[in-house]
Amino acid sequence: MNIPNLTGVIPTKDGVTISFADGSQSNKPRWWEAGAGTELRIYTGNTMTVTAPANMKLTSIEFTKGSKNFALVNCSVGSIDDNNVWTPATQERANTDVKDVTFTPTGREGVSK
Repeated sequence: MNIPNLTGVIPTKDGVTISFADGSQSNKPRWWEAGAGTELRIYTGNTMTVTAPANMKLTSIEFTKGSKNFALVNCSVGSIDDNNVWTPATQERANTDVKDVTFTPTGREGVSK
């Protein structure tokens, strides 16, 4: 199930969407068959944006690490802790509802769920 390019593919679950964009590198965001199963791979310069439905906000996103390290990711808001859980910063939570967050890896990253 190696889908070579997820750009333009927008999975949706319970109104939460995930969208992908290519970076300047040749590797596109894709689903990849790894030793333990299928994982999402995003590469340097690609982006993955998680968006909440109109009547909701994002409070946390938990990633299960795939075959690659998930620590090398920049977030448009908030941060990812050592347990691969994204949360908005305390001030962001107090001042605004976080409706979306964009993740940009600085290396190859793998997410199994």
